[in-house]
Amino acid sequence: MLIFNIYYQRYKEIAENLRLKATQIRFENDPEFRLSLSIGVAVCGPDENIPLEELIDTADKQASLAKSRGKNSVYSIFCGK
Repeated sequence: MLIFNIYYQRYKEIAENLRLKATQIRFENDPEFRLSLSIGVAVCGPDENIPLEELIDTADKQASLAKSRGKNSVYSIFCGK
């Protein structure tokens, strides 16, 4: 997940809201089917000079970690100094 121009504290709230909304989706042809969503977040400060590819890779690794530890969760890491 990439989110720009938000306060540091809000990223977790946004990711959790997205995850919860996904679990509420119902499918007409299969009402018993439930979605789960594992989200990886790489957080960096505005003064960090981290290449976009590195941020995407880091967020992807956090998503993999969320999946391997039970799915349907948000994992994040702060990148930088």
